[in-house]
Amino acid sequence: MSLTALPVVLLLGSWGWSVTFEPSATASYLDRANTSVLVVGAGAPSASTQAATAALAQALRDSRQARLVMTGEGLTVLPTDSDVALVRQAQALPVDAVIVVRTFPGPSETAVAVVYQKDGTALRSLAATLGQPLPRRVSDGAAPVPAPPPPPVAQAPSSSGPAPLPPPPPPTSAPPASALPPPPLPPVEAQPGPPAPPVAPAPKGFAGPDLRITFPKKDHDTPYFRGRPIHGVDLYARLNRPDLVAKYESRVVTRVLLLVAGGVSLAAATTALLVGLGDRCAVLDVSSGACLRRRTAALPVAGVLGALGLGALIAGFAVPSDPLSQTERRKVIDAYNDALEAAPEQRPTPEPARLNVSFGLGPSGGVAAMLSVDF
Repeated sequence: MSLTALPVVLLLGSWGWSVTFEPSATASYLDRANTSVLVVGAGAPSASTQAATAALAQALRDSRQARLVMTGEGLTVLPTDSDVALVRQAQALPVDAVIVVRTFPGPSETAVAVVYQKDGTALRSLAATLGQPLPRRVSDGAAPVPAPPPPPVAQAPSSSGPAPLPPPPPPTSAPPASALPPPPLPPVEAQPGPPAPPVAPAPKGFAGPDLRITFPKKDHDTPYFRGRPIHGVDLYARLNRPDLVAKYESRVVTRVLLLVAGGVSLAAATTALLVGLGDRCAVLDVSSGACLRRRTAALPVAGVLGALGLGALIAGFAVPSDPLSQTERRKVIDAYNDALEAAPEQRPTPEPARLNVSFGLGPSGGVAAMLSVDF
């Protein structure tokens, strides 16, 4: 998806799901008022899942029926994670229920959300279609009884003959199957998924999932978080260091600008070299037709541009993206882990929604740009 199309898809999807998840109707699916919930998207990452999850969470906030509405920035969500695995990750969060949202493509895109208690019990589920308002949840109770037929109207006696017999009473048997209300749909059960990867044991006094950053491999300094390597912007965001995140992104932008400038300068130098070596005569001997002196002014320009371009390319590859050395990065990570062990009840606060633009080098040496939206 191009950089131009991605914001348009996110904007249209967010608007459509905002129409679907009306605040009062969405809040009717909560177990009780003044509760705390976590709304997290599951399945393969997509713009539609992000938009549906954000719209459902915003509807719960606007309804003022939920005391706290959190989203899943602090969780590690894999495409293969089951609902039960996501509920298990939320054990240490201050919420009463977890809402797992999945979207399914089709002629009419559908979002299915399941409300879980923290012990993994599924309370209820809802299915919503993009652009169509979600109906309010009807409380459990007896099905409405069809109204009885109206009593027969007595006819006046006729002077020409005996009064007609009254119509027979309505049958007392059960109403036909078509008049009965449809049976309630069974709740959506959590789909089993592959077993979660092994997680390093938490330190003593630690509750819930382990939030430490470890170095399981002693032969190098690659940090790991929950069994996966973490580096760059993700590492410093996990360490709650926005200053280092800004420095990392600034260095990446600097490298990209140097590489782009170097490439443009080398292209200009090549063009100037071809012009300088072209068959352009400055002084022509008319009698013999020979060129006495050629135009070579473009050759020095080509040399200067080539030197500048080569220098910019070397500087772009030489400037490191990481603002810290390995030793400094190790000290920052150790301080983060010590703070977690000293105060296990404190967790990194989720950041507000923001738009991130990052640049990097592609596998073939080109320049790549990535646009992401965090809810």
